[in-house]
Amino acid sequence: MTEIAEDLDGSVPGSLTGQWFNRGYYGTVNHDLKAVYQRYLGWYDGNAAHLHPLPPEESGPRYVQAMGGAAKVVELARQAFENAKSSDDYRWAAELLSHAVFADPTHQEARALEADVLEQLGYQAESGPWRNFYLAAAHELRTRPADGTPPNLPAPQIITQPVLEAMPLEMLFDYLGIRLNGPEAAARPLTLGFEITGGLTGDPTSCTLRIRNGVLVYTPGSTDPAQADAAYTVTRSGLNALAIAQTTPDQLSADGELTVVTGSLDPLNTLNGLLVTFEYWFGLATP
Repeated sequence: MTEIAEDLDGSVPGSLTGQWFNRGYYGTVNHDLKAVYQRYLGWYDGNAAHLHPLPPEESGPRYVQAMGGAAKVVELARQAFENAKSSDDYRWAAELLSHAVFADPTHQEARALEADVLEQLGYQAESGPWRNFYLAAAHELRTRPADGTPPNLPAPQIITQPVLEAMPLEMLFDYLGIRLNGPEAAARPLTLGFEITGGLTGDPTSCTLRIRNGVLVYTPGSTDPAQADAAYTVTRSGLNALAIAQTTPDQLSADGELTVVTGSLDPLNTLNGLLVTFEYWFGLATP
C-alpha cells in the first residue's frame, strides 16, 4: 500500500497535475491511493512483519532502546532535520521522534524537535487537511502536558440538540450504541421497553432496547412484558437529552418526561451508567 502510493504519486502525468482542479488541495494522490488499496484489499500490505505489529506505546520504547537511547534518537533526528534536502528527511525525522515521544512523553527535547519537524511538513503541505494535521500535532507537542491532561479549551458539542431533533429514532439509538462501554456491558444484559411520545413523523412509537454480549440492539415494536427488565414511557426530547448526557433517568422522572410502566428506574440507570462521555480533545502525536 505504501509503496504503491509512493510510486504512483510521482508518476501522474503532468497534463493532469498541471490543472488546478486536479491539485491536492483537499485530498492528495498519495492519501487517496492508500484509501483505494485499503478499500479493496484491506489494511494489510502483505509483509508478514506488518501483520500484527506492536502498538506505538510498546514499540516506541523498544526502538529507542535498540538505537542507543533517547539522546541518540534525538541526535539522529536533529541531523536529518537540520541537513534536510527534501521532505523525505523531515518525514524520517518525524518517524524517529514519534518513537522517542511515545517511549517518554516527558522528553521535552524530543517533543520540541518533533513539533519543529511537523511544522515544516505542514508548511510544505498543499493539502489543507494534511497541513492541519501537521500543525495541530505540532501545537499539541508544544502545549499539552506530558501526563496527557486535555487542554483547557472549550470543547464544542458535536451532537447538539438541533442535530438530535432531526435524527430518526433508529439513528439516536445507534448513537447510544456508540457510547456504550462494550466490555462493561458484556456482563450486564438488559432488556428495556419504551413508549415514545413527541417523536418524529414516521418514527415508531414503541421499541425495545436489548444489551447482549456488550452490544446495544434496537428493535421497533412493543416489548413483551415477560421479557423486559423494565418498561417506560418517555418523551423524545427526554431521550435526546439522555443521549448527550445532559440529564439522568432520575431527573427525567422528576421532570415528568419519564414514567415507569413496569419495573423500576434501576435498569435504565444501569444503562445510563454504561454510557461513555467522550473527551473532545485527544492526543494526535502523543500517547
